[in-house]
Amino acid sequence: MPFAFILPLPHFRIRSFIDQVELIPDNFSAGVDTTISCGQPATLVGGDYCMVSDLTILYTWTDEADNPLLVYRVRKNLDGSTDIFSGASGTDTLSAIPAVEVIPLLSTTYTLHREIAPGSASGLELCLTAGDLTITVEAIEPEDPDFTYDNSACNLEVSFNAISEHEVHYWDFDGLGSSTLADPVFTFPGTGVYTVSHIAGDSCVTAETEQEVLVLLPPDAGFDYDLTQCTGPFVVEAEVDADLAGNTYVWLFDGNSPQNTATATHTFYTPGEHKIKLTVTNACGTDAEEITIFIEDCTGTEACVCDSTNTIGEEGVTTKVSEAIEDSLLLPLIQANTTPQQVCIAGKLQLDQPYNFVNSTLRMLPGASIEVTDGITFGIVNSFLHGCDEMWRGIEVEAGGAIKTVVNTTIADAQYGVYFESGGGGTIDETRFLRNFVGIYQAQTPVLINTHLLR
Repeated sequence: MPFAFILPLPHFRIRSFIDQVELIPDNFSAGVDTTISCGQPATLVGGDYCMVSDLTILYTWTDEADNPLLVYRVRKNLDGSTDIFSGASGTDTLSAIPAVEVIPLLSTTYTLHREIAPGSASGLELCLTAGDLTITVEAIEPEDPDFTYDNSACNLEVSFNAISEHEVHYWDFDGLGSSTLADPVFTFPGTGVYTVSHIAGDSCVTAETEQEVLVLLPPDAGFDYDLTQCTGPFVVEAEVDADLAGNTYVWLFDGNSPQNTATATHTFYTPGEHKIKLTVTNACGTDAEEITIFIEDCTGTEACVCDSTNTIGEEGVTTKVSEAIEDSLLLPLIQANTTPQQVCIAGKLQLDQPYNFVNSTLRMLPGASIEVTDGITFGIVNSFLHGCDEMWRGIEVEAGGAIKTVVNTTIADAQYGVYFESGGGGTIDETRFLRNFVGIYQAQTPVLINTHLLR
């Protein structure tokens, strides 16, 4: 009977000892830095740089903000073949190492990262785990963003035109609206000067400019006026209905005295009819308006009525200002400085204290006079002194007395409108002297005068 003997196979154990790290050659690189023109695409190409078999490497391209642009894995098999997988995980295979296309607008550095994929062989370590590739973008001259505009329609609608062609346009109409058209049309809410900005260019570079745009309507010469009556001289204050940007103004008063502002002030020195003309001009044209105003003659009957309630003194008698105030025929000085008065004066009104008449009418009875004594000042502002076609003596300024100021006042019907004795003085400005035998008599002392003498 045959026997079979089964002998146990021998077992061998081999121990190896490595006393230093084994370095494996590697040619890992992110590529060569390059230069492109703005808007030109560039390709980031990956690769298989690991020489070790039976090992999977994970590759990731990122930008400067560490945003992943491309992720793939490469595995070297024991038989020398290579597997390429898409993404950080999964089994989707690729036929070649993938690449990613970028179009940087500015010079940018991209980074290719690599690491041993999770689950692959352990005990190995990569000396280089990242490489940089810088793409330099060549600077391009900024686009010309200049523009023209047309407001000739004169209806608040303005057409804008970019001087050069661009891929990108952005218009801002002083915060009132915007447009991305090359040649927009915008309607503004009213006349005036608006700041319009225009940004133009392409995906690589833009430039910005702004202009002050004048928006107009056809001119309108309408105006209002206000007239002081019966105090003489007669002051007219005129103002345009609408003071608009781009307008120029010419005022004429009786064909003279041109003024070129939106408001105008003129003084007429005679009653009756007067003409006011305004001409307004802008880029849309010219408009003019002329009106005739009538200034009343304040020496009429109504201004000549005197009675016991408004008459100071009596013929041939001197009455002091302090006495008239005490008899309530004149207001105290503080009130007189702001309150109009209408009084009649008989005989001589003697100023024994400073006093002023403001916006007042004084009917001077025949032979009446006002006397400014030594050391006393007298003021008359926007007032009318007259005799109702009968002569009165006038204002007498003694030595040491002074007319502080006579402004915008009419003095009429006097033998001497103002009689300055030697040593008397004062200032007379913009005052009308009407129907006086002598307007101003000046003995010796110079008096500052800017006035109109009408006889």
